[in-house]
Amino acid sequence: FPQRYAHSLFVLRYRTLALKELQVASRKGARNLCSVLVKTIAEQVWAMEHPQYTESRKEPVDGSMVGIQMGKTKVFLRSRAFQQLESLRNAKMIDAAILVQSRMRVFIARSIYICVCSSI
Repeated sequence: FPQRYAHSLFVLRYRTLALKELQVASRKGARNLCSVLVKTIAEQVWAMEHPQYTESRKEPVDGSMVGIQMGKTKVFLRSRAFQQLESLRNAKMIDAAILVQSRMRVFIARSIYICVCSSI
């Protein structure tokens, strides 16, 4: 396992991948947050690796199936799982940046429009 994160650091780094699930589990402690995050991320990584089986899968995905293992104090990631997590995280960050940029463009265009309308 080349990548190791303490539970709190893992939650801080990858919480954007499972915001809804973490909000539900937020009252039960840091270790529970980490286990919920690992389970949710494992399902996302498994769905990326096996898109043809995503709909027919009945049982939950175990983290060890995709290269994620949770210890007593740390979360261990195999290199393949780390790369997939980083690609998921980067995609979320890019989507967030695009959303901020689009809102800023709307704000600037609206400000210019109001300025032009008030000068008439």
